Amino acid sequence: KLDVVKSNFDNGLGDTTYVDNEIAKRFDIKAKELTDKMTSLQEELQEVKQENARLRKENSKLSIDNDETRQRGMKGNLKIYAPQATQEILPNRGGRRETLTEMCTRLVQKKTGCDILQSDVSACHKLKDNDHTYILAVANRLPGSGWESLTAGMVNGRMKNSQEYFKKDGVFLSYQVTQAKAKLLHQIRLARKQGHISKFSVNENGRVTVRRAKTTPIATGQTKPKETWETVDSLQRFQEMFPGLTHPLTSENGRDRVPNSQQ
Repeated sequence: KLDVVKSNFDNGLGDTTYVDNEIAKRFDIKAKELTDKMTSLQEELQEVKQENARLRKENSKLSIDNDETRQRGMKGNLKIYAPQATQEILPNRGGRRETLTEMCTRLVQKKTGCDILQSDVSACHKLKDNDHTYILAVANRLPGSGWESLTAGMVNGRMKNSQEYFKKDGVFLSYQVTQAKAKLLHQIRLARKQGHISKFSVNENGRVTVRRAKTTPIATGQTKPKETWETVDSLQRFQEMFPGLTHPLTSENGRDRVPNSQQ
């Protein structure tokens, strides 16, 4: 019919109404096909986005679980940063030089008052690529052990059986943590330095907690409100806690001081 109409039109025998209607009809059909295809693609895209979100969530959980497994393997590992430490000569032991284990247990005892017996130590070595940091691995963590006394002191930074704080002697103690937790703690220390949190703590299991605000002073006779501590298990969780900050946080001078043992 189009050919007939076109022929008639060319010969001046008809108008373009039929052609216009056919063109519009076919255009509508093609437009509907494209619209349906676009709708289908949008639905597929939405499904892909939902699947990616689910996979990201699962991957994040697996990463945290894997990191926690690695952290459990580090339980009992004490990190000692001591730039001025040297292995002393022991006159009462034939004039020999201290072993690393003897030096590290001596540094711990002097700073905290806690006695870690050498028989309780399973390993002691310098941290790779760092001449001033040592790892002391304590196997005996039973009640009554030196490790139990040390972990109690690490909570508040007080020496064993004393109200005095750990000595400021150039020796810094912390629990060894995984690389992921070390990055998290780096951000948390910056957050404290910049005033976004008031305190943070790391226990012997590598569990990181923070307290956002300082305790409000109370009047005499009133009950002190319980401090609110929040567990932070990943950088993602830390960023979710402070959505208004620009992440990652950076220090003003590009370097961070070695944290003291009183966290």
